[in-house]
Amino acid sequence: MSTLFLSSTRPCLILMPVEGAGMDVLDDFGILRKSFLVIGIPFYGDTPRTSLTFVLKVLHEVLSTSYAVLGVLGCVLGYGVPTRSTLFQLTSSSLVLVLLWLRTYVCLSRTRLQKTVRRIQRLAQKEKIRYISKRRPLIFACTISVAFPLSCTLPCVLFIIHNPEEFWLDTKTQAINTGSFTIGTKSNTEIVTLTMLMTAYTLHFFVVPTLCMTMFHFLYATFQDALRQTIKHSRRRLTSSASTFDDAIRATLSSAVRLSRVHQEVEDVTSPAVFILYVLVFINFLNLVALASAETSLGVLRTLSCASAFAWTCGCFVRLTMRGSKLRDESDALWTSLRRDAALCRRRGRQETSTMLLLSGASEGFRMTFTGWGVFELRPRLLLSMAGVFLSYGVVIATT
Repeated sequence: MSTLFLSSTRPCLILMPVEGAGMDVLDDFGILRKSFLVIGIPFYGDTPRTSLTFVLKVLHEVLSTSYAVLGVLGCVLGYGVPTRSTLFQLTSSSLVLVLLWLRTYVCLSRTRLQKTVRRIQRLAQKEKIRYISKRRPLIFACTISVAFPLSCTLPCVLFIIHNPEEFWLDTKTQAINTGSFTIGTKSNTEIVTLTMLMTAYTLHFFVVPTLCMTMFHFLYATFQDALRQTIKHSRRRLTSSASTFDDAIRATLSSAVRLSRVHQEVEDVTSPAVFILYVLVFINFLNLVALASAETSLGVLRTLSCASAFAWTCGCFVRLTMRGSKLRDESDALWTSLRRDAALCRRRGRQETSTMLLLSGASEGFRMTFTGWGVFELRPRLLLSMAGVFLSYGVVIATT
């Protein structure tokens, strides 16, 4: 809860946070840090390098990255990919390459991501605004992102055991179907091995992009809350200060500069990954198109896997886009309100030069947007253009 203090000497309304209200930004980000351990992208932080926890984190990251690299090599060499479908082999290779690109970028940007979260926290402290905790929705989003895909692993394993032809369907992996491990024996070794393979596959193709989008969604939402409360505080300070109007102008401009810097930092660290995710959605769609256009069936499990990956990734990207698009709308609306308040102060006889200084400075600081590496803006029209492309390809496939 926030408390409003009214000064007795001047009609100035100041928003102050109540101690203990809400959680720390880093506390909420800690939920994401723990979730990223599942996919082998640990945030080491202050973990001692000689501790067992640090060694296990490094080992898990090495194994997860090795699986991603082996997936790329396997697709390039044709292992695990139907050799009779050249287009499907090409799209599958592109898919694992993009996923490796995404994993590599996030791994290299872990320090910057943590610094960005700290910058948002310092902004909230500097502006004396109350942080709205996102603990519950964040726990729910991370749980769904991890638990739901993994819950489909066991049914897939059972399906493969009872339909061994689905696993080896016209692929070069028939060459390794020797020794004691043979699909169809229904042994404990077979079940354990298949479960481990399917778990690694699910984490790599489903959970990694989803958790990345959940983290960016959290950064967007946290910054937008800070922006909204900061501008509302500036409006209150501007309209309520009778004898210190110039001080209110300077404070508002300082807030605009801080907001602009933090926004640019969030944009710099997230926009390349957002672009990669955008490419990933299209690669998943092209992979599904290649599967549908194949001359012969490539198996029920493979079809369901490609369709599920496209639907899951596309749905998460829609959610991320809708959250990112709110920044432009909110910043424009709040800027318009602030400009109207400044004009009202001018009509009341306050200094016109200061008012115009506010207008020119705030116009640069409050008009913000999130992009995908500068190629596109996260706006609803982006989703419409994507839907148009998907619909066009769907009509072409249906009529051929």
